[in-house]
Amino acid sequence: MNETPITLDQPAQIQVTLDADVFAGCNPLLVNFVNNSDELFLSNWYFGDVSVGTGTQIPHTYTSAGSYDVTLVITDANGCSNFAEFVSLINVLPTPIAGINVSSTYLNAAEPEVIILNTSEGATSYVWNLGDSLVNHAYYEPGNYTYPVYNQDDYLITLIAVGANGCADSTEVLIEFDNRLIIYVPNSFTPNRDEFNNSFKPVVPIPLKNYQFTIYNRWGELIFESFDKEEGWDGTFNGQMVQEGTYSWKMVISTSKVDGLIKNGNVNLFR
Repeated sequence: MNETPITLDQPAQIQVTLDADVFAGCNPLLVNFVNNSDELFLSNWYFGDVSVGTGTQIPHTYTSAGSYDVTLVITDANGCSNFAEFVSLINVLPTPIAGINVSSTYLNAAEPEVIILNTSEGATSYVWNLGDSLVNHAYYEPGNYTYPVYNQDDYLITLIAVGANGCADSTEVLIEFDNRLIIYVPNSFTPNRDEFNNSFKPVVPIPLKNYQFTIYNRWGELIFESFDKEEGWDGTFNGQMVQEGTYSWKMVISTSKVDGLIKNGNVNLFR
């Protein structure tokens, strides 16, 4: 009996090749991988950071700095497979963490000052914008900062933190600003020359363009007038103490946003 020899052809070994849209960059780094091999039936990926994936084209995000080996395992329809490991294929650079801390996110015309602190980590240079102009400050020193009143209702503080490798992170804090005019006028005082409450004046804790404060007795006679908001009435008229009673006052002020605002009221003088 004659036997016919059978020849089995050994399939060609799969040649594993890949490509990526980026091989180095700042953390977090998104890399889009693609299997460039002749065989595309099944592609299993090992990204070097304990993550795995399957697909001919697949994205992966590296969330930690470091150098990563990537392994691609290809299997054809017959179950034959091959793999290749690409050592240090992906290099992820550390990115600084930008941070801002402020003493308050709410300011007003009476208290327009805030303490701004830089709490960034891993950065070597910074770019600030404090929200009150279009100018960026590369050399701003964090600390006390006073915002202009009657200008904006909010200020967006922006910080860009840059590392020595050029990687950057940014963050922002919104400061709300209450521009309502705050005026406090006492309703009584006691000019008896003790240590307390010896003068009467409005409290206007903002810059003024113009200021006039006048006080009148019950007959409408002008007994005090001042153009200095820091000057108060000591309860005298023509060098003599006036009697106890109720006196009327009038205040006319102008600010950068308000012109000729008039306020009226009464004050009780006690001995």
